[in-house]
Amino acid sequence: ESFVDPTPDGLGGAAFIAIPEDQGDLLVSGKTDNAIVAFERDLGTGGLTHLASFFDGDSVLSGAGTLAMLQPGQAVFSDDGVSLYVTATSSESLLAFSRISTTGELTYVNSYAGGGDLVGAIGLAISNDGLHVYVAAQTSDALVVFSRDPDTTDLTLVETLTTADQGGLDGVAGIAVSPDDLHLYVVSSVSSELLVFSRDATTGTLTFLETHTAVDTPELATTVAIAVSPDGYHVFAGGNSGNGLAVFQRDPASGLLVGQQVLTLTDVPDMNGPTVLAVSPEGDQVFLTASTGNALILFDRD
Repeated sequence: ESFVDPTPDGLGGAAFIAIPEDQGDLLVSGKTDNAIVAFERDLGTGGLTHLASFFDGDSVLSGAGTLAMLQPGQAVFSDDGVSLYVTATSSESLLAFSRISTTGELTYVNSYAGGGDLVGAIGLAISNDGLHVYVAAQTSDALVVFSRDPDTTDLTLVETLTTADQGGLDGVAGIAVSPDDLHLYVVSSVSSELLVFSRDATTGTLTFLETHTAVDTPELATTVAIAVSPDGYHVFAGGNSGNGLAVFQRDPASGLLVGQQVLTLTDVPDMNGPTVLAVSPEGDQVFLTASTGNALILFDRD
C-alpha cells in the first residue's frame, strides 16, 4: 500500500521514519508540510491506519500557545515506548510527546531550546538506558546533551559541545549510540568527519576519543549518515557528496574504530548522495537511502 500527501495530510517532504520498540505504530516526519504523521501498524499484515497528524501552529495544551515545528527532522521513540522526541530544524528546538503504548496515542508535552544551541537541529539519538537524549544542531555546530526523566519524558540540559570545545563538529548532522551505551558516534557534514566519544553512563557527558576524516577516507565527504550494528562490532558512515559507504570495525572495549571496507559508486552505481543509514534488528542487513540517486539500497552484512 501507499500513502501520498494529502491523504493523509502532513506527508509533504516525508523524510524520517520512526518505529517504537513494540512495533505497534509508525511515525513519519513531513519536512515541507511542517508536520509529523502517526499510523497504527498491524503486526500481522504490516498494514497502516492513520491515527493523527500534528502540524506547526496547532493549538497545544489549552492556554499554552501553538506547536512550533518548522521543518521536523529526525524522530525517535524511547525504548520504553512512552516518549517520542522530534527535532525541529527551523524552529531550533527539540519537541517531546508522551505516548500511550497500547493505543499509540501521542500528546505534546514540551519543547526545548537547548540554551539557544539547537539552530538547525536535525540528528537525534536516545541512550539505550533511556536516561539521556543527544541532539545534533547542524547550523549551531553543536552537540547538545539532555538528561531524561523516564517517568515524565521531561528533559534537562546537561552540556553542549561546540567547535570551540571540540574540532570537527562543523555541520554536525548524525548521531548513533553504541548498543552497550558506552560510546557515541557523530558525523559532521562540513568538517566531513566521524568523531568517537566515550559516554558517562551516569551523567551522559561525553569525552572525545578519536576522529576519522575525509582526508583519510574521501568517501566521508559531507558525512550525514551514521549507524551502529546491533552487536556493536561495526559502525557504518555515508558521505553525501563523497558518494560512499565506509565500514569500520569497532573495538567494544575502547570504542575505537578501524577502517574495514569502503563501497563507492563504482561498486554501487545508485549510491549517489547517501543520506540515512539503518541496520536491521537482526543485524544481517544494512539499509541506505541515496537522495541524489533517488534510491533505497539494501546490503547484506556478514
